[in-house]
Amino acid sequence: MGVAPRRRRPGVTVLVRLLIYVLAAIFFFVFRSRVDWQQLAHRAGSSGPPDTTLVVAGADVAPLLADNIVHRYRRDYPRLRIDLRGGTTAQALQDLIDARAHAIFFARPPSSGEQGDFTRVTGDTVIWYPIAVGAILVVSAPDHADTVVSLETLRPVASGRAGSGRRLYVPDPNSGLWWAFLARLGLPDAPSAPPPGVVFLKDDDTVLTAVLSDVGSIGIVSSFALRKSLSEWGVRALAIQAGPGTLPVTADNLTLSTSDYPLWCYLYAGCRAHGDMPGGMFITYVTSPRGQRQIERTPYLPAKIISREVFLRRIPTKP
Repeated sequence: MGVAPRRRRPGVTVLVRLLIYVLAAIFFFVFRSRVDWQQLAHRAGSSGPPDTTLVVAGADVAPLLADNIVHRYRRDYPRLRIDLRGGTTAQALQDLIDARAHAIFFARPPSSGEQGDFTRVTGDTVIWYPIAVGAILVVSAPDHADTVVSLETLRPVASGRAGSGRRLYVPDPNSGLWWAFLARLGLPDAPSAPPPGVVFLKDDDTVLTAVLSDVGSIGIVSSFALRKSLSEWGVRALAIQAGPGTLPVTADNLTLSTSDYPLWCYLYAGCRAHGDMPGGMFITYVTSPRGQRQIERTPYLPAKIISREVFLRRIPTKP
């Protein structure tokens, strides 16, 4: 007497088919949506103590943008404790040398001398990348006679050869803005002592105060360093004429993105080339397409939007 073959139970067949459909749907979703599983896993384990501490210095170079970037980075990595510290370019570089910071914001690249000092002290080097574009604003009191100033006029004033008695107020050279201003004018780096007619002051706020009290003078400030608008200060920005016969241009994101405004400047972010993981991850983030899009959502202009993926690694690669 033969044994009848065992028949599959309908319920098991349906479950197997359902499982196959679910797996296929998940597979399709993952590859179509490009889910960031590293970030999902990080967020899923966000309860508990922080993984580590990230120290970012140089916030005074761009206080509002630095706060914004760190705030958005903290949202992506809630278990990471972040300490945002002040200081301008020179102080931020010193903090990196002394291992008091994992990453820094600054207004100019380190000089060859600073790189040499860094290598001699740490055995490492600084790597840096532009992350945002801003404006060097030439400001004056509202009752100043001129509304336009040319680069041709600014060059002798900045080099101390104007002989007109007009004062130019500039933030402390340690901020990095003076270096960027001279570079845009095509002038060589100046010595630490100010040229005749150039007055170095503590910071951008002090420059704005001095311009208001010294009618006829002009000053330069960084759009990154402003904590409130020029109209709130009661000063105005002069339009810049790049050359003879050209139209004067005022600074905004459009004229900066088209390079029509000639006195532009970068905000840089940097870390040690072979430093700790937190610094490398942060620099990779701010130079990545995601980080650049985050800057694009602020009033500031990202340095570039990169059309390729950037993966987190110990040593950031230049985009």
